[in-house]
Amino acid sequence: MPVTIYYFTGTGNSLAIARQLAVALGETTLVPIPRALADGEPVRAPEGAVGFSFPVYCAGLPKMVARFAATVDLAGADYLFCACTMGGTGATGAFAELDRILTRQGRKLDAGFGFVMPSNFIDEHDVADAEEQQVIFARAADKVKEAAAAICQHRKTRDTEHGFRLLLLRMLHPFFIRQTSTWDKKFRVDETCIGCTACEKICPAANIVMQDQRPVWLHQCEMCYACVNFCPKKSIQTGDKSRQRGRYRHPEITVRDMLEQHGRKPDLSSLKNR
Repeated sequence: MPVTIYYFTGTGNSLAIARQLAVALGETTLVPIPRALADGEPVRAPEGAVGFSFPVYCAGLPKMVARFAATVDLAGADYLFCACTMGGTGATGAFAELDRILTRQGRKLDAGFGFVMPSNFIDEHDVADAEEQQVIFARAADKVKEAAAAICQHRKTRDTEHGFRLLLLRMLHPFFIRQTSTWDKKFRVDETCIGCTACEKICPAANIVMQDQRPVWLHQCEMCYACVNFCPKKSIQTGDKSRQRGRYRHPEITVRDMLEQHGRKPDLSSLKNR
């Protein structure tokens, strides 16, 4: 059974889950959403099962994922699933938003899976330590096996969530998404910046340019925090508390993987061993 998974990732969680699913499912093609959108050509999904893997933003979709879902042609897909990652809760909100978009093609999700992964949102809290991360990864790996089994059987199933926090997040999502483009106005680079250009090269939204060897944000932010968490010197700050907080990226995802997401071919000499 051929499977195609379209993914968007900021610090690697969603790509890691997509890769694990690909191994478990076999005959799976991973397609990065930023590259598909950047090509500017209509995307027609191949026949077979089609999945979406992305981080949950305030119980909803990232802008880029919503835009892609609204334009991809799914006429040939016989099974649609979602494998989203999150720091705590919100998967069912993302499923609902994706359903609303897919109904324009007369479709909806057949299955939805939410994977709790380490959070990269250092504005709100510090990142999980290495030991806690390994516990989270182990639980996610077990769930990948369950999800892969359901996908192979084309089973109709969804994770369910309840509670006031989920309801509140879903209500706030439209307001949250409206401010994400200019969220980068709060980003600052401190004196530790070495001008390595890593942030510019990995940004999936092409939202960063280098001026005088310092990053400048263009206010088309996807709020993925790739620039913040992949900076080798932890030079990008998001507020007064970020200097004291750690950084997170999935340990299996590299700078080169992030470059593959948008298909650029920049000079990698400054990124060796990163």
